[in-house]
Amino acid sequence: MIIFNRYPFLLYGLALFLGTFGPFWEMLLFFPLLKGVQERAAIALLFFLFSCGWTHLPPPENQRLVLHALKEEKKPYGVVWAYQGTYEGEPVRFKTRKKIPADRDYRVAATVEEGYLQLDPALPLYPIEGSFSWAEKRFTIKKHAQAAIKARIFHPPSAHLLAALFTGELEDRLIAKQFRDLGLQHLLAISGFHFSLMGWMLALAFRSFLSPKYLTALIATLLTAYFLFLGGSASIARAWIAASLGIAGMRMNLSGSGLSALGVALGILSLSDPSATRSIGFQFSFASTAAILLFYPLFPIDRYFPKRPDWPFSFLSRFFAETMALNLSVMGVALPLALFHFGTFPLDSLLYNLFYPLLISFSMLLFLMGLVFEMLPFVGTLVHLLNTHFTAAVLRLTASARPTSLNLDLNLFELISIFVIILILFNLRVSKNSKGVRYETI
Repeated sequence: MIIFNRYPFLLYGLALFLGTFGPFWEMLLFFPLLKGVQERAAIALLFFLFSCGWTHLPPPENQRLVLHALKEEKKPYGVVWAYQGTYEGEPVRFKTRKKIPADRDYRVAATVEEGYLQLDPALPLYPIEGSFSWAEKRFTIKKHAQAAIKARIFHPPSAHLLAALFTGELEDRLIAKQFRDLGLQHLLAISGFHFSLMGWMLALAFRSFLSPKYLTALIATLLTAYFLFLGGSASIARAWIAASLGIAGMRMNLSGSGLSALGVALGILSLSDPSATRSIGFQFSFASTAAILLFYPLFPIDRYFPKRPDWPFSFLSRFFAETMALNLSVMGVALPLALFHFGTFPLDSLLYNLFYPLLISFSMLLFLMGLVFEMLPFVGTLVHLLNTHFTAAVLRLTASARPTSLNLDLNLFELISIFVIILILFNLRVSKNSKGVRYETI
C-alpha cells in the first residue's frame, strides 16, 4: 500500500496498537493492505508479536491500585468522589462517598466488573510506601483554575464551558449531553485542536520579543507544563507527542510528517499503557486524526476554491470548503466507530462542526485577552463581560437545537471490513494521482 511505503512509522504504530488486543482472526482482513510492502510488513509483524507479548505480561504487583485522576461530583444527596486508575494493570473507575487521598498507590482486595472496581467497605486500603501520584495535586490546581474562571465569568454555564475548554473537566452534565447529541463532544476533550490553538496564541504573543530559537523552546516548555497540568489521557498525550516531535524537528531543521508523528505516538502510547487502547477516547482520537491527515489532502479545494485576493468572499467560501472537507474526512472513520460503540451517530455534527470550533476558539481567545488586559483598569473586566455574553449566546445555539441521528449497530467484522474497504479505495485514488496529492504535517 502506497501510504505504508511513504510512512512506515504509521504501519509500525498500527502493528503495536493491534498487538495490544492479541491475535484475533479479523486481523486477516488487513492483509490486502500489505501488498507491495512485504519487507516492512515483516518488521510490522515483529512489532505486532512483541506488542502481544508485552501486553499480556503478568502485572508487576497483585492487588495494586494506581490512581490517575479524581473528580468531585455534587449530587442531591451529597458529594461523590469519582476515581480513574488501574487495578492490577487494567483500567478501572469507581466512586466513593468518602474521599481517598490520590497522592499515592494502594493495595486492596477487590473485584472488577465491566471496568468498574468493586470495593468492599469492610476491607481497608493499604497505602504503598514510597509510591506517588500526581492526581491529587493536579486536582487541586484544576480546582483553583476553575475558581479563577468562575470569578471572571458571571454566567455559570459559560464559566463551566470555559473551565472545560482549559482544564478538560466539565461539571455541567447538561452541557455535556447537548454537545454529545450534536457530535461536538470532541471540543470538550483536550486534543490537538486545543494544543494547536494554545501554541498559536503563544507564538502570537511572544514572537515580537523572542528569536525563533528561544520562541520554540518557550512554546515546548509551556505546552509540556500544560500537558502535565491536564493529565495523560489518550487525546492529550497524542497531541503533546505530536507537538513535541514537530517542535524538535523545527529545532533540528528536519522535515516531518503528521502521519509519521501519529504512528510514533500510537506506538509509544500502545506500549506505555496497553489497556488504554481499548478505551473509546483512544480509538476516536487516533482514528479521527488519521482520517484528517489521510483524506483531507484528497479534496480538490485549490481547484474549485482558489485563493483570490480580488474577490471579497474568496476567504469565506474557502474557509467553509476546508471545514467541510475536514468534517467529511473525520466522518469516514467517526461514523463506523460511533455505530460500533454506541449504535448511533449524530447527523447534526456535519452542520455544527462547520462553525462551532471557530466560535469556541474565539471564546477561548477572548478569555486569554481578558487575562492580559486585567493590568489595565476596567479593560479586562469589560473583555470578560463581552466574553460572558458571547459564550452564553454560543450555548443557546446548542440548547435550542433539535438533534437527529442515524441508528444502526455494527459488529467487529463489519467495522474492520468498512475500514479496509475505505483504505483500499484510498490507495487506488492515491495511486492514480500520486503526484497531485501532497501530504504535509497538519
